[in-house]
Amino acid sequence: MGAVVRAMKNMGFKHLRMAAPAPYEREALLRVAHHAEDMIDRIEVFPDLDSALADAAFVVGTAAVKHPEHRRTYDVRELANELLRAAQQGA
Repeated sequence: MGAVVRAMKNMGFKHLRMAAPAPYEREALLRVAHHAEDMIDRIEVFPDLDSALADAAFVVGTAAVKHPEHRRTYDVRELANELLRAAQQGA
């Protein structure tokens, strides 16, 4: 989790939502996520994924394998174009 927080901070993200995370301690995250106290203090924890995404307008998940049961799948280049379109529309 600390590596995720650090990577998000490096990329300019501001908020992390976690659905039913494993127990963690702030100090343990800070051992990896140096100077990311602000991000850690803003972590939002939800009981499940549906709750975490309840107010989301556009959601992207990534995986190294194909998941044909999901509504849409893209390769990375297609996904980048879709994300750009959504951002331009305020999604």
